[in-house]
Amino acid sequence: MMTMTSTDRRLRRGGLKPSNASSDSQNKQDCSPQAAGSLHEPPFIDATMATTLRFKNRDHQDLAFNEPNGPVVAFVALCGGSGASTLTYLTAAAAARDSSLPVIAVDGDSNNGGLAYYSGAEGPYSLGDYVSLDVDPDIQHQLQQPLYDEAAFGARIMARPPHGALPSLPAAHLRAADAAQPGGPIHESVANLLSQCRASHGLTVIDCGTLARPEARAALDCATHIVWLLPATRSGARRAKIVLDSLTASLPGQEIVCARRDGERKAPTDELRALASERLGPLVLMPHIPDLASHPLEEALERAETALHALAVTLRR
Repeated sequence: MMTMTSTDRRLRRGGLKPSNASSDSQNKQDCSPQAAGSLHEPPFIDATMATTLRFKNRDHQDLAFNEPNGPVVAFVALCGGSGASTLTYLTAAAAARDSSLPVIAVDGDSNNGGLAYYSGAEGPYSLGDYVSLDVDPDIQHQLQQPLYDEAAFGARIMARPPHGALPSLPAAHLRAADAAQPGGPIHESVANLLSQCRASHGLTVIDCGTLARPEARAALDCATHIVWLLPATRSGARRAKIVLDSLTASLPGQEIVCARRDGERKAPTDELRALASERLGPLVLMPHIPDLASHPLEEALERAETALHALAVTLRR
């Protein structure tokens, strides 16, 4: 009988098969709902361990989206420093590499311009810029085409580096308290834009930041899938729960919780799994991703490979 090593035990606790498993298929994690036993016990994928493994014959088309009307994915940081811009960017890069249809990444957080910073794109608009023009019929004609720039890796980036004052909506359109609610001008503008993006792209991803801006909140309402991000720390888990408890957005079975692990004190795994259980989605522990502005993109994609695979499984639902 084969003796299980301490390494094998750790891999099993992380949801992985030991490296000496008898078949290639055993070297992959099962991210399906069935792997959890029930929706109240969502899958747990420890991508921090998986980065040390080599998956033989891995499907390199995990994030291939070759048909129009593909998913619209909102990446939401439940507190600052969660890595929403990073994972949005990596998802767009991986999908652009694998897909035959264009992929577009939209910056819904005009406060930091993360997508423009990482990609080097200098498009004319972020989502906030676009909405500020689109909702005002007197200046709507000033919108330029195309709305995006193209990154070196092939994805379309609707973002611009932050400079000058943040875009603001005309006063006449701010009087309505429900401007960002369904039926309001902000929500309608964002919904129309994302509908157009979806019709002509295999995948649309949106960096919603911390939902500080109304157009980011409208984008969340329009998403087909949600990725919730938080630091895998005690304070991160507790702040994330407060935010999630205050939100009404819910897409059971089409959400994923990603907790980013760095060098700080880690939150107990059961706290993180409880958050994912409440969202009826898998929990993925993300490894540390080096600064995308100063490290090769391929290095970051390799480190995030398992997390991106788990995300791809969710997006197929």
